Amino acid sequence: MSRALRIEFPGAIYHMMARGVAGMPLFFDDADRLMLLREIESQVRLGVLIVHAFCLMLNHIHLLCETPRAGLGRIIHGILGNYVSSFNRVHKRAGHLCQGRYKAILVQDGPYLLQCSRYIYLNPHKAGIDADFCYPWSSYRNYLGERSFPWVCTDRILNYFPDPEKYQKFVENRVDDCADPFKLATAGIVYGDQQFVKEIYNVVRQTGIRDDQPAIRLLRRSVSEPSIEAIRLAIEIAFHDVSKCQKRRCLVWALHVHTWLKEAEIARAVGLKRSAVSKIIRSMETDILANEKIRVRFAGIMDQLSLPQKTDS
Repeated sequence: MSRALRIEFPGAIYHMMARGVAGMPLFFDDADRLMLLREIESQVRLGVLIVHAFCLMLNHIHLLCETPRAGLGRIIHGILGNYVSSFNRVHKRAGHLCQGRYKAILVQDGPYLLQCSRYIYLNPHKAGIDADFCYPWSSYRNYLGERSFPWVCTDRILNYFPDPEKYQKFVENRVDDCADPFKLATAGIVYGDQQFVKEIYNVVRQTGIRDDQPAIRLLRRSVSEPSIEAIRLAIEIAFHDVSKCQKRRCLVWALHVHTWLKEAEIARAVGLKRSAVSKIIRSMETDILANEKIRVRFAGIMDQLSLPQKTDS
């Protein structure tokens, strides 16, 4: 299995997550949590890391951060390496503590950054350990006026809101409607709109990273594929004589076959539940195999938009 792709450049924003090996706790007590936070703070004091949000759960951690001088890998390796060494020494143990390499996705400033912060702060609530949004081991209270962790930068996120109360409502309202950014990230590495994905792909091309890596292939395909609106318009033209419901079914199929959108993303794009999208994909596959007229119309759409048929390669 290939290693996860790391894209690093000055000013990059990341949502980082690390888990305990085999689901084991990363912390045995509050002293352990403070020990990790001191390691993170030390990188902030050095000026190589800006922390916008964090949350320390029992067996995993989230960090929404920015690297003014690039080098996320070196920074996180130092933080986790020093912490694990100290943890093992204090608790008289040996061996790995974190499960494999940490995960990190590049995050676009603006709505995508806000969604990541919201997802991070809802972690304790959704886990059932923070009913009142007072979890002590996250930086959320900094956003509500406290200075629990003065090294956390709240300015970038709060600048999008007229006052902290608006941000509080943004986080705490509709707690069940907050998707996992890691599941929505394009090619598993970029969380942002299509233009941002293109910008990141251009950065990748300039760094000389091998173009045959799976993540790069997915990134390249996502850049070259047409927009949802372009496919929607093509469906309207090709299937002008069918019902609105049938057009939507065709749109779901086209997005499934010709883009790298996940089912949850397709569901949001067409205004359906994910379960409905799954059913449509299964039924459309049968319909297309049995109906030559539908196949011909879809072939015309592929030619019009120069659409490739996605494969696993």
